[in-house]
Amino acid sequence: MVDLAQKRVTGSVATHTRALAPVKFGFGGKYLLATDPGNGELVIFDAASRQELKRLKMGAASEAIFPEPNGTHVLIGVTNDDNVAEVDLKTRSIVRRIETGKGPDGMDWIGK
Repeated sequence: MVDLAQKRVTGSVATHTRALAPVKFGFGGKYLLATDPGNGELVIFDAASRQELKRLKMGAASEAIFPEPNGTHVLIGVTNDDNVAEVDLKTRSIVRRIETGKGPDGMDWIGK
């Protein structure tokens, strides 16, 4: 954790993973979300306590994280399995998989 105004490290989160790809906040800053591409997992942390809440198996080479604008869902690009997993942050479960073309990665939101 970094205080950007003071340009100093203020804390850390014990991840217990081999490596983390993107790290993002979700659900209005309540959760810290990270993907572990080596294990194909999404790791959900409580942002305030920095405690791990849940690990979800996504699939091979899961990396991209896109919190939907409504704050309740996050999309995970499962690159080697050619799909995007939609995760409900309230229930912390996968609610659907969207089949894509080869190697989905970066995502963005178009619309209002």
